Amino acid sequence: GAPLTGAEAQALAERKEVRNRWLLLSPTLLIICGIGIMPLGIIIGYSFMEKGDYSGVSWGFTWEAWINVFLERDIFDDTLGWNQAHITILLRSIGLALLTMVATLLMGFPTAYFIDTRPEEQKNLWLFLIAHPFFTNILVRTFAMMLMLRDDGYINNVLMLVGVINEPLELIYTNT
Repeated sequence: GAPLTGAEAQALAERKEVRNRWLLLSPTLLIICGIGIMPLGIIIGYSFMEKGDYSGVSWGFTWEAWINVFLERDIFDDTLGWNQAHITILLRSIGLALLTMVATLLMGFPTAYFIDTRPEEQKNLWLFLIAHPFFTNILVRTFAMMLMLRDDGYINNVLMLVGVINEPLELIYTNT
């Protein structure tokens, strides 16, 4: 063919660069699909299968599992009614998720702004101080939170010592 012009050569080089980036990304994308998306797809697929005779599932299609998320069958006359427990749990979960999102935004933006406005040589230190607790195992963090929140935990002891409360607050195993 004819020799390439400058613009055509640049466009060809950009396409080659994009292709190379996708090739370099492909192992990571395969791992993400294999570890994350594929098992979720299997679980969703199983949710549409019929219950087996003794255990497991059989290869028939049914909506029964998804109907049971919001409705429940009466054991005597097989009529459907609202499953109040599931609906309450779903609404509580959505409410807590929204509250967590708002609290995270209200704390996260000022924190990010604070770090961004620090001198360049201090930014890494502040990021490290913010991220450091996440280096601790989740189990250790959970037990530490339980120690702080239980009835005879640090928070209740300090509040009673200062005189803010007379008896321990129930902080653990609540929405709070």
